[in-house]
This record gives sequence, structure tokens and C-alpha cells, in this order.
Amino acid sequence: MKFIGKLLNQTEDYLLIILMTVMPIVIFLQIVLRITGSPLSWTEETARYMFLWVIYLGCARGVRNHTELSVDMLRQLLKKDGRARAVYDLITAILCAVFAAVFVRYSVAMIENLIVYPKYSPACQYNMIIVYMSSVVGSILMLIRYLTTIYKRILLVIHPQRNICDNGGEAV
Repeated sequence: MKFIGKLLNQTEDYLLIILMTVMPIVIFLQIVLRITGSPLSWTEETARYMFLWVIYLGCARGVRNHTELSVDMLRQLLKKDGRARAVYDLITAILCAVFAAVFVRYSVAMIENLIVYPKYSPACQYNMIIVYMSSVVGSILMLIRYLTTIYKRILLVIHPQRNICDNGGEAV
């Protein structure tokens, strides 16, 4: 199981590295060629769709690293009570997992709609399924990460004295 998780993490990281490397090159190419008077039609659209993939993969990576945006005022108040904080973190992870599951559901429905009624991008004629798959892949990755977090937080609620780490040695 750890092998699959590591493979998933590395694949996600490499995709992000590739996208974040190629996207600025494509944008720079568009700028240079626009200045010279011979712009390319595919660069703007390609960069936009690459950016969507970066957004969704980046969200999944944020969930993996526990760096997603949150309001932690109540969590800070519970800092001294380990079990209450663990329960609060568990509830938060469950709510986030529900959101991710709903997001998966509607992302898949959108893809099903595109299978029945195919759409293509205006300039490059990319099949929009490729573009919208970013939301499906990102939301599934987020859901997997939240389910893993829920499992670890349940263990922490049951055994508060244990130090269950999954973020570089920092207790969850």
C-alpha cells in the first residue's frame, strides 16, 4: 500500500513539475511571437488548460501536505486538549471528504455529459474531456488523501497518546 501511495505522490509531483516548467515556456513563446507579429493560435489555449491541471493537482498536493486553506481559530483554542483537538480535526477531515466526494460525483457527471455530447476547444480542437478530466483526477486525489487523513485521525482519537505522523515527522 505504501508503494502505491509513493507512486501516486511521485506521479503527481512529476506532472506538476512538467506542467509548471512547460506552461511558462509556452506563454513566453506566445509573448515573443506576438511581439514579432506572428502569434501562434494554440499557445494561449494550451497554457490555460495546463493551468487548470496545475490548479487541481496543486489542490490535491495541498491536501496531501496538509497545507490547504483553513480557519484554525477554534483549533488553536483546543491546542491544550489533545483529544478534543483530534476530534475537531477528524470532523474537519470528514467534512472536507464529503465535499471532495460531491466534487468527484459532479466532475464525473460532467465527463459523462461530454462523452454523450462531445465538445472541442475553439483554437486547438482539443477534446474537452482531456481538460475537464483535471477536475476528476484532482478531486479523486483529494478524496483519497482525505480518507487517509480520516483513518489516521480516527486512530489518534482512539489512541491519543500515539504520535501518528504522516507529514515529515509532524504529528497529525
